[in-house]
Amino acid sequence: MVGAGLEVIDWFAVAGELGDGGWVRLRAAVNEEARTVLTEAAPPTWSLLPEIEGRVRQGGWSSGVFFDHAVLSVQEFGRNICEELNAGARHLPAVPLFNEVQWGRSQEGMGFITAHRDPPAAGGIIAIVTLTGRARCFASGAVT
Repeated sequence: MVGAGLEVIDWFAVAGELGDGGWVRLRAAVNEEARTVLTEAAPPTWSLLPEIEGRVRQGGWSSGVFFDHAVLSVQEFGRNICEELNAGARHLPAVPLFNEVQWGRSQEGMGFITAHRDPPAAGGIIAIVTLTGRARCFASGAVT
């Protein structure tokens, strides 16, 4: 994937938003070639998500692997995110490399997960990439 699939992003600004609010949404951050490659890299085994996991409601199907078992294009994409974040966030602790990668797909055209924060023990970062379709983001009760 050319440039590991990420469009030009101001990683310093991204790191600032992460440090301030704990999350950031980047629109159109992944190029079309990367979306295709990442979609095709999904493992062939899918499992129906449980409706409730802890306090989180969700719907759809899931497939995944440990990060270091993913195909090289997926590893390159994830490494690029972490390297760019670390370069742009010199004032924050370095983020570790991802430990797993997961694909989700809708069930009958609808997939979702309710807004939540992972427990502090989870650590690291979570990057969610919409490869096809649309995703809505809810923050403080507002759609962004």
